[in-house]
Amino acid sequence: MFSIVVCSAVIFFWTLLIVSFINDRSRYRNCYFLFLALASTVFALTFLAGEHQKTVLVVMMITILVALLIVPIFLICNGIVML
Repeated sequence: MFSIVVCSAVIFFWTLLIVSFINDRSRYRNCYFLFLALASTVFALTFLAGEHQKTVLVVMMITILVALLIVPIFLICNGIVML
């Protein structure tokens, strides 16, 4: 049951990201959808990783942190936030 819920969340958030990227092209919104897609993938990968769960968690948390840090960079580059 847990694996069905996790797989459904992964498919939903990655589909949401792809549809948003194709139709909207809003970098700001797509960064948050990327964060949600990566966060949903953490559960799936730790479920599948078995004995390597700790390493998978560390790598995915670093990836999510980088995805979150991309948002302010886009805002500064687009002139929305002035330094």
